[in-house]
Amino acid sequence: MIRSAVAQLTFYYVLIIMILSISFSIILFNVSTTELSRGLRKQPSIFFQDQIGAVSTYDQFRQARIDEIGISLRSSLLLFNLAVLFVGGGVSYILAKRTLEPIENAIESQSRFTADAAHELRTPLTTMQTEIEVVLRDTNFTKDEAKELLESNLEEVRNLTALSNTLLKLAKSNDSPQELKCLSSDTLYKNIRTRVKSLLVQHNAKLIISSEKFTFDADGDTLTELFVILIDNAIKYGETKKPIKLSAIKKQKYIEFKLINSGQGINPKDLSHIFERFYRSDLSRSKLNVQGYGLGLALAKQIVEMHHGYISAQSTAGKETIFSIKIPLSTLS
Repeated sequence: MIRSAVAQLTFYYVLIIMILSISFSIILFNVSTTELSRGLRKQPSIFFQDQIGAVSTYDQFRQARIDEIGISLRSSLLLFNLAVLFVGGGVSYILAKRTLEPIENAIESQSRFTADAAHELRTPLTTMQTEIEVVLRDTNFTKDEAKELLESNLEEVRNLTALSNTLLKLAKSNDSPQELKCLSSDTLYKNIRTRVKSLLVQHNAKLIISSEKFTFDADGDTLTELFVILIDNAIKYGETKKPIKLSAIKKQKYIEFKLINSGQGINPKDLSHIFERFYRSDLSRSKLNVQGYGLGLALAKQIVEMHHGYISAQSTAGKETIFSIKIPLSTLS
């Protein structure tokens, strides 16, 4: 589909270029031959006004000269238009490719996302189906086994619910950007502590927030969700014995947040991919057997971009991981 679109767009570009080139050539040819004929007509009156025979001979010479120059000019313009067609075709193809490249990337990303989502949705469904089929074949199925099966299926339903909720959040952040309003640091940190309180207690983790007071333009709910995702990530992949540190510094035009956690770190090969949807490291993170779908950091990135900000990650193997988030103080900046 993209190749067809590139070909069509290239054709239209070339068509426009050739229309302009041919129109320019026709105008140039007519103007040149007209001016040449006008200039040669003046010559007899200057050089041959007393020689009637010479004037007649010169008329023939002038016409032959006009015809000769016309043929030469026509040939030159034809070669010029062929060169324009060749060069313009190449340039048009390059421009068409560049024009459609974002669309092509979006289509590929959507297709990949759909395929990944279908795979992730199919996995728990397949697990549930297999368990139920095995039980249906078992004639000696007990009440305890039934309870165990229901608990297992309930866990898969929870996983599906969590996945669908995250997918909805991703879609919502894409389709309906939130209105950014003035938000204070105190309100933000209060919301964060409320959201992660049970998570910290459950994993016996500690969160330390050190920051100056400030206000900036943001959507409180989605920005709170951003830090909940990062803190949840830090708990999953970090050392619970060491505290998670969240700090913020007010710069001239933006707020720079940093979330630091100690732990095994992120493989350097994975750093450039961790914000991709459904990406999970096979080499480092999978060793921890952490449940998840690889959507959290993708959602975090979308939230930051919705705030016209920037998020990045740095990691030292076996030591710590630092997530840096820069959010403009005002949408006007």
